[in-house]
Amino acid sequence: RNEGKETVIYAGYEEEIRDLSQNPTQIFSPAFTVGFVLQRLFSLLFWFGIAFLLTLITPGAIGRAVARFQLSTLKIFGIGAFAFIVITLGVMFGFGLLPSFASGVLSLMAFILLMLSYLFGRVAMQASVGKWILKKVSSNKKPSETIALFIGAFVWTMLLSIPYIWTIALFVLFTASLGLVLTAGSSKENWIKSKIPS
Repeated sequence: RNEGKETVIYAGYEEEIRDLSQNPTQIFSPAFTVGFVLQRLFSLLFWFGIAFLLTLITPGAIGRAVARFQLSTLKIFGIGAFAFIVITLGVMFGFGLLPSFASGVLSLMAFILLMLSYLFGRVAMQASVGKWILKKVSSNKKPSETIALFIGAFVWTMLLSIPYIWTIALFVLFTASLGLVLTAGSSKENWIKSKIPS
């Protein structure tokens, strides 16, 4: 190395990574701090805004997803859980069996599918939970969509903030989201027929 040159090392999040390595269970039980509260408040406003915009742009798709979820909740979760397991195993085996380029493309496609499904599914779940709560506490037969979306965003934000419970809530959101996306082509009448025994 020539004279007059020096090596500069920048350590980002060094303290946080050290704490996480010493106490890995804290990832399941985050500390209740001012930053944590502000982060959750921002998350609440962000997901309410996303839900409002997506419902405004595609009200029919969100409405059909909510109807499918209410008509056959277990079937949605079953399809979503099966798809989640298949995608996870497919990516894992892809890294071991496929060339690096093909496995990289496969993992990227799986990631995009999961994220888009999560976006659509979380909005549908927020709408579903919000409408269900409004029906329980309000006598209005046609509750406000905006209030329902805000209540749903608040409930899911709180569930995802509870230590250890957030991992279950996140898995529920991913499986329900995949189930809703994979059953998007079926009509409401097919779901009603599948509920009625022949």
